[in-house]
Amino acid sequence: MEFLFQFSATAIVLMLTLITPFIYSFFWISRKANKKAPPKAAGAWPLIGHLHILGGSQPPHITLGKLADRYGPIFTIKFGVHQALIIITLELLSNHRLEMLSYVRKNEVKEAIGGLYQQWSNNKSSSTKLLVEMKRWFGDVTLNVILKIIVGKRFVEYINSSQRKVSEGWRKSLGDFFELSGIFAVSDGLPFLRWMDLGGVERAMKKTAKELDQVLDLWLEEHKQKRASGITKGEEDFMDVMLSILDDAKQELSNRNADTINKATCLNFELIPFGSGRRMCPGISFALQVLNLTLATLLHGFEMETVNEKPIDMTESKGLTNLKATPLEALLTPRLPAHLY
Repeated sequence: MEFLFQFSATAIVLMLTLITPFIYSFFWISRKANKKAPPKAAGAWPLIGHLHILGGSQPPHITLGKLADRYGPIFTIKFGVHQALIIITLELLSNHRLEMLSYVRKNEVKEAIGGLYQQWSNNKSSSTKLLVEMKRWFGDVTLNVILKIIVGKRFVEYINSSQRKVSEGWRKSLGDFFELSGIFAVSDGLPFLRWMDLGGVERAMKKTAKELDQVLDLWLEEHKQKRASGITKGEEDFMDVMLSILDDAKQELSNRNADTINKATCLNFELIPFGSGRRMCPGISFALQVLNLTLATLLHGFEMETVNEKPIDMTESKGLTNLKATPLEALLTPRLPAHLY
């Protein structure tokens, strides 16, 4: 009897040991199956995943948009050896802080429209219409608004041609930045090929980053010198505010170099905007307000027509922002009295 009891106990323990994992697996799989997983886009190839689709003739955002039409606003793709969750949606952030800076965009748009009228006035003896490359003009206005808020200065003057020449180098670097930010590098999907730097993308990124850093270092040094000399000119810009916050935190940073940033902090994905983190792009509300004001003011102040009445080519280009592949040249004619410009 004792032997049978020991055998039975051992058998029970053994059976429980064998059955428990199966029971756990059954409930775990059932619970997992009840969770609705996002759909997976078809057409993935071994190793490279959907890179052959994203690297096609169409810009990536067009390709992703078509996939969203098919699979919905949330789906997954294979980005090389990585699986990426694609979420296509639109959320607007609070406009409270943007309204506090509304005077900046209003003044810049007014100056930009006035600059167009002055150019037309200077050239009206030879032509009653002013030829304007709209992509460049909108870019100047947008960057002037942004830089006025961040560093308190303009990217380029609307009339001064010599100032335009000075800004050409930085304009090219900034354009390269936006283009490179939207390029799919092979090493993003296949990390083991990074050492080859196929296409020279990483080398171009380092070169562009160095050029932009030089300009930003110059602006930062100007703000530091201005604060050290006690000179306060007009409203504080974003860089002034950041330096003020840094001064208030001197006790906390007493044993650290204030000009360095902990890489572990800047690599926290939850703090990164756009698709890398949990927050939407903080510039969406800002961009919509600047766009609406600029476009409405331009259409109110000028009659517009294309050169030779040609149809507009709306082909899109690749990059971080969605731009036209070919510049739009328009002929502008003032429609308001001179004192309104």
